[in-house]
Order: sequence, then C-alpha cells, then structure tokens
Amino acid sequence: MSNIKSFGATKFIPRSSPESFRKIVEASPRSSTALPLFDSLSPSLYSLSPAASLSIGFPADGHISSYYPGELKPTKEEIEKVQSICTEKGISTLNTRLTKNSDTSFTLLIASIAKSSTSGFPESPIKANGIEVEIKMGDYSDCLEKVNAALKEAKKYAGDSNRTAMLGDYQESFEKGSTEKHKEGSAKWVKDVGPVVENYIGFIEDYVDPSGSRAEWEGFVACVNKEQSKKVSFVESAVLCLDLLTIVWFLAVHCTRR
Repeated sequence: MSNIKSFGATKFIPRSSPESFRKIVEASPRSSTALPLFDSLSPSLYSLSPAASLSIGFPADGHISSYYPGELKPTKEEIEKVQSICTEKGISTLNTRLTKNSDTSFTLLIASIAKSSTSGFPESPIKANGIEVEIKMGDYSDCLEKVNAALKEAKKYAGDSNRTAMLGDYQESFEKGSTEKHKEGSAKWVKDVGPVVENYIGFIEDYVDPSGSRAEWEGFVACVNKEQSKKVSFVESAVLCLDLLTIVWFLAVHCTRR
C-alpha cells in the first residue's frame, strides 16, 4: 500500500537518502527491472505532502487506503450506506473491497477463488438506500488459488482430524468467499490446544480500514520451544495472575480513594 507503519497508520520516510537507496537497488541482481520501478516510486516514497496522504484513512479525504480502489473515491457517508445494506442482507465485509462507479452505483469486490456468484450471497445488484450495489466475486483469485494449493499440501501433515478439518474450512472459505466458513475453521483452531506447530490465516484484523469493517490478510506459522515454554507457563499460571491483578486493582482503588 505504502511505507506506512502497521501501528499508528502514519507514513514513515526512509533514513537513507534517495541517492543511497537507489545505489542499493542498482546493486541488486534484477536491477534492470527494479531500478525503473524505484525511480517511478521514489517521489511518492519520500513525499511529505499533501499532509492528508501521510496517514491511513478515507481516500475521499485525501488519506491512503487500498480498500477503496478506482478513480472515484467513496465518501464516509457512502461507505456507511453500503455497509448498512450489507448488514441488512447478512453480508460480511471482512473480505471485501469497495469500488465507487458513480454517486449511486458501487461494486463490492469479494475475495474468493470462485469468479461467479456462490450460495450465501443475495442476488446482485442490490438496490436500497437510493444506491445500487453489485456483488463481484473473484477478487485476489490468483493469490487465493496459491494459498489453497499450499493448504491442500499442509493437510497431509496436519496430524489429527480437527486440524485437517480446520484447514478444509479455510480452503472452502477462500474458494467461496465465505467468512462464516472461516469462523468455523477458527472455532477448530481454538480447540487445538498446545500444538507444537500452530498456524492461522485469513482476513482477520480490521483496524487498518478507516471504517473498521474490512480486514487485513494475515497468516502465521509458530513453532513452540518446549524448553522455553516450561519456564514461562502463562496458561497454567493464568488463574494466579488474575488473582494478583484483582488484588493490585483493589489496592490501587482503595489507596486512591483515601
């Protein structure tokens, strides 16, 4: 999207000068491809104006966001109108982007491998609140195909039926654009207590979207260090920690009142 901090949603400028940065790119094995790209991006990479472009927010207000592609940028009020329709129709917007076609026409892009409408979505277009919303499947289809191919391979080594089913739910979610199926996979993920290798993937965190309704794609794999975990047993110590926190809270309140 841009050189934006993941927390704080503000732009950062590289400490290296444009000239020094260019020398690094020039020394890369694929400099013939990378250098023209750097030269085209460098002005925006180092730009400090306009001020509104230095933070994530609503594009109609001049801020940065990749959730609202296209030349026409929907206003906050228009985004809220579309969100109201989606809520009424039971459409989750976690895995969506929104394109404005005109003041009364919008397209809701659903991230899915399937490029045609699947069950779980209402008939398109939806007309309500004085606007028309078209539902379009297949956003990021190529990327999700690669993800599902990897998940299919991962199922061979899942280790138990719960993890196999969990990965299957994720596959179906990315295939059909179903956030409900992802929730089912997440429920199985919660039940997978104490795995040696843990993973989670999908449209999860919604704090980067200025409207708080669209989620970032995230994925991680974590490997447990058993010896280190013995020294830091947070789960087993949770009850004790909560009791201590309660005591500290009580003392703080009591002392403050006195």
